[in-house]
Amino acid sequence: MKLVSRHLLDEGFPIPEDAVVRINTAWEPSLELMCKQIEETNRDIFIDISQFRRKPPCHRWSIEQLLFIFNSYQHVKYCAVSNVEEVDDIMYGIWKLPKHVNVVPKIESIAGINNIESIVSVLREPKIIMLDVEDLYTDILNKGAEGKDLYKVFVNPFYRKCQELGVMVLKISGVIFQEMTKEVG
Repeated sequence: MKLVSRHLLDEGFPIPEDAVVRINTAWEPSLELMCKQIEETNRDIFIDISQFRRKPPCHRWSIEQLLFIFNSYQHVKYCAVSNVEEVDDIMYGIWKLPKHVNVVPKIESIAGINNIESIVSVLREPKIIMLDVEDLYTDILNKGAEGKDLYKVFVNPFYRKCQELGVMVLKISGVIFQEMTKEVG
């Protein structure tokens, strides 16, 4: 799966035909604008709900507030839930969301890595998780581990475990910087 930010569409970047468009709710100023963006996008949509977000901008929208979107737009196929550390962090979403929406836990901590088997055991097929290696790195440092151990001790064994469990792992793969031509916000 190729997952690309909705912001790339706004900036006129060419998007691969098979890409899924990600809308991060932490950056969306209104539900009305989010609905307009979804209506204007003729691709599958991946909504990222930033629960328990620790960095700005902070989460604005709950699953309850977003249910209208998930129920109204059949091309909204994925719902990522940030900062998943245990299965209870996603159970509410799994019960509330319509069947055409696949819940995608975003793993950002050692606790999430350690609990991956129970977390993926409740996911619908295809089983997908996001791995935020930048936030994982911060969590590792905060827990007193060596940053140099990020891939050897955490990421690579986690990836192997997900392969064993038949789980697709999405991780950031490059970032695009461009000249700022207008004010933001």
